[in-house]
Amino acid sequence: MSSNYFLALLDWNGVCMKEAVEKLKKINARRILVQFPEGLKLKIQEIARELEENGFEVLLCLEPCFGACDIRDEEALRLGCDAILHIGHERFVEKTKLPVVYWEYFIDADICSILEKEFEKLKDFRRIGLITSIQFVKLIPRAKEFLEAKGKEVFTFKSLQYPGQVLGCNVEAAKTIEEKVDCFLCISAGEFYAAGLVLFTEKPVLNLDLERKEIR
Repeated sequence: MSSNYFLALLDWNGVCMKEAVEKLKKINARRILVQFPEGLKLKIQEIARELEENGFEVLLCLEPCFGACDIRDEEALRLGCDAILHIGHERFVEKTKLPVVYWEYFIDADICSILEKEFEKLKDFRRIGLITSIQFVKLIPRAKEFLEAKGKEVFTFKSLQYPGQVLGCNVEAAKTIEEKVDCFLCISAGEFYAAGLVLFTEKPVLNLDLERKEIR
């Protein structure tokens, strides 16, 4: 993995945080409820400290966040919050009971080493469709390049902001390339997105689990 790539990703997340802070200050938010996906649990205390250093009173929502449509505005109001900071998703719900600021957050991983180690599990599939959640969209180009170098034909689709991106509650966009592929490879942490896709396609769905570092 290129160290320059990793530094660029850190810089991108830093820029996005600055933008989120500016948006929160623009709406005069002081007390904020922070929602975040499971994959950010290990980083959320660091994020909370940075927000506090920027002058916000931070409350963390420890309930699982199921996606961009899962907005805890009722809870935020009861807690006396001025706004919600929703990390790891892009805007999806237009009407909420208090302002919601979205902060996309991208997570890096050495996906090529996992693909190299687990490549035998892809041997029966020549045409592969890639899908992922927003946290891992930056891994799609590297996965595509690796697989094509190994002789695979790789397909992605674009229904949201990034190629290959799906929502946890809506993976139907993957069907736009269903006829072109022999299987789908879902890049994620855990099995949530792959399990959702299984319900919408008759093609085999393999899950590249970045936490377990394996394809299943």
